Amino acid sequence: MKDEEINQAIAEWMGWKRMPQCDFETILGKREVWVKDGRRWWRNDLPRFCSDLNAMREAIKYGVSNGKLEWRLFLQQLKDIVCADADEPVNNDPETLFDMVNASARQRAEGLLRTVGVWR
Repeated sequence: MKDEEINQAIAEWMGWKRMPQCDFETILGKREVWVKDGRRWWRNDLPRFCSDLNAMREAIKYGVSNGKLEWRLFLQQLKDIVCADADEPVNNDPETLFDMVNASARQRAEGLLRTVGVWR
């Protein structure tokens, strides 16, 4: 998945909804309108989950606290991803744990979407 697709998929999973009937054209191009918690946001204001560790932290916290994300399954997915990226076997050695702690925002985003079954 491309970064923009990942960002949008996580936003939708977290409850953001696109309002296509509210989209409009500006000098800068088409503006997509999104709504969350009754507030309107522009598409370019959605969190950038693929590059922002703080946004990913909030997404993971949201999922765990709302029962939408099983954290043990997420950690297994994250382990599989960091081991594949490092071309290492999947195991629980200290290097793998270090890689998991230092996983990039994009690796965490992929792990989240794989865990909830939205990854394409």
